[in-house]
Amino acid sequence: MLAGDALKTVVLSIRVAGRMLDHRLSTMLGNDSPSASRIASVAMPTDRAGVPLDLKPTLVVGAGEGGKTIVRELQNDTGSGLWPVAFVDDDYSLLGARVLDVPVLGNSAAIRAVVDREHIETIVLAIP
Repeated sequence: MLAGDALKTVVLSIRVAGRMLDHRLSTMLGNDSPSASRIASVAMPTDRAGVPLDLKPTLVVGAGEGGKTIVRELQNDTGSGLWPVAFVDDDYSLLGARVLDVPVLGNSAAIRAVVDREHIETIVLAIP
């Protein structure tokens, strides 16, 4: 596990404001069906009853060692409330690959498209 200070220097978490606003509006309007912002193409983990955990779909920028470390931590400890559903990385040899079962869906220029397609609510930067 990364120490708190080391994690702070490696990770910068940014909330994707539009997704949060969509979720809040749905809640205020009493919409009980899952909003689009809660559904991503990578399955969310479930509890023992098979109910998906309430985790935010997360994009990790950087699929190198830092990104792998962050994804391992998020996959092993759901207490953060984040679930990695995609990577973006500028190393073209990684495009289309899966790193720790998380797909690399594009490069940094594709962040906006990945956020929209995967209903990302949080972006974690894992690059030096």
